Amino acid sequence: MALEDILALDRRVHRFVYKAAKNPYLSNTLDHYHNLSLRILYVAMKWCPTLVPRLEDVLREQVLMLEAVCSGDADRAEKIATDHVAVFEVEVRKVM
Repeated sequence: MALEDILALDRRVHRFVYKAAKNPYLSNTLDHYHNLSLRILYVAMKWCPTLVPRLEDVLREQVLMLEAVCSGDADRAEKIATDHVAVFEVEVRKVM
């Protein structure tokens, strides 16, 4: 799966999670910021291909997040999201 496909999958899951909050203002705001971050991610991953996550890892994280959201487990969803960001930060720092 190409980088574009992975980012498209990620975007679909993010949008689903935003809409699950049932707060249109929050959903629109988060979607706007996610669009901006995708631009940065795309450039960073093209510049440094080691930052491109493995499809299996992306799918595993997305499934865990969707299960947490769908079951209403906010604490678990928050931990998954926080861990996701922290792991990416570590990977970026390794290449800087």
